[in-house]
Order: sequence, then structure tokens, then C-alpha cells
Amino acid sequence: GSSSSLEKKATGHSGSQTLFLAMTFLLRYQIFLAYGLAFVALWQAALKEEEALTNALAPLGMKETHVSVFVQLMPIWAIVALGLYGVTSIGYGVATFSDCPDAAKEIDRQVKEAKVALEKKGVKL
Repeated sequence: GSSSSLEKKATGHSGSQTLFLAMTFLLRYQIFLAYGLAFVALWQAALKEEEALTNALAPLGMKETHVSVFVQLMPIWAIVALGLYGVTSIGYGVATFSDCPDAAKEIDRQVKEAKVALEKKGVKL
């Protein structure tokens, strides 16, 4: 309510805009570390409260051993998920890569100019 309006008056931005602006100034490794720390905190909480988690998931048909193995292997699942995200991102980038005909024409022109310049200097091509 009033605190967000005071913040907007003070900074010229709302709370979500301020958070976004702060995130744009963080380096990638800082963002990665923040997500990593959040993951480790969630994983530690899941390890400590494994019994409560098992009881909460029991009505869904999850067996105690399945929950236990999943919680213990969460870091491996996170690495696998990160790898899949990376491969998917690269695949999407390659699939949607567009040709640049103007750039190709520019390179062809520069190659021709270079050939002419080299021939003037006596280099045989």
C-alpha cells in the first residue's frame, strides 16, 4: 500500500520494476549463485523434513523409498535439468538461426576488394 507508493515516489519505480532493475545490474555468476543458494536451501530443508514430505506425498501414491531417493538425488536431477535446458537452448538457437543475406553480400564484396588489393601488390591468387 503506502510503502510501495513511498518507494515509487523515492525511486521513480514500483517494487517489481526496482527488483528488475537490480537484477539487470547483477553479473551472470551472481544470479547463478543466488539460484544455487536457493536450491541448496530447498534441498537441505527437504532432507531435514523428509518424513513430513513423505507423509504429504503419501496420498498421491508416492512410496517412502521413492521420496527418499528423489530427495537424496535432487542435486543430480538439478544437473540433468540444467544440461537439458542448455541442450534445448542451443538446439532452439540453431533451429531459429536466420541467414543474413546483407552480411553475406558485404563479405563477398570485401573478399573481392582484398583480392584486387593483393593482385595490385603482385600476389598471385
